[in-house]
Amino acid sequence: MTESIVKIKGNIFHDFKVGDNVVYNSKILRSLVDANHNGQFNKLIVMQSCSILEACLYETIMRIQNYNIEGYPGLSKEEGIEIKSKKVKDKFAIIIDVLKKYNILDNSQLDVYDNLHTIRRLRNKIHIQSKNLNIDGLKGERDEVNIFTDYWTNFSISLCEKVICYLSETKFRQEGRLDNCIEDFYLPRATEI
Repeated sequence: MTESIVKIKGNIFHDFKVGDNVVYNSKILRSLVDANHNGQFNKLIVMQSCSILEACLYETIMRIQNYNIEGYPGLSKEEGIEIKSKKVKDKFAIIIDVLKKYNILDNSQLDVYDNLHTIRRLRNKIHIQSKNLNIDGLKGERDEVNIFTDYWTNFSISLCEKVICYLSETKFRQEGRLDNCIEDFYLPRATEI
């Protein structure tokens, strides 16, 4: 399924423990991908990659809210104040909507916000009994073997890698504060979808 791995600098975190946990979970994700024969771990890979991505995006908002003395390029002071007032605690849908409202990921060259909501919905299918899956092409589908396909697995790995690389390589990286505290981590690189 994967061709290689991509190295991500641990420069996107403002909270050491979140960064440390992402490093730990990225190792688990790579192990799942390596052991994923015949799609047996597709569901777990989708959930793991989405959880890593959610943590990294949450960290982006937390840094804007809590460490914004220097501001962020592309955000006005007023927007920074508005974002500071948002309550995003553990709600991936709200995190995505806040990112979209302030165009945080617009330069990532991805159709990112709809794609983030798609993998959020897939990740929420952790509940086996759940009947509602509002994803084009999967509406009404209840057989998880038909939901957690290689396509959606690659889709989630690819989106996770591309968005986190974007955060790490742009204005959202954290310079200096936790340098050398959070180790670099490695994400699987999906085959093209």
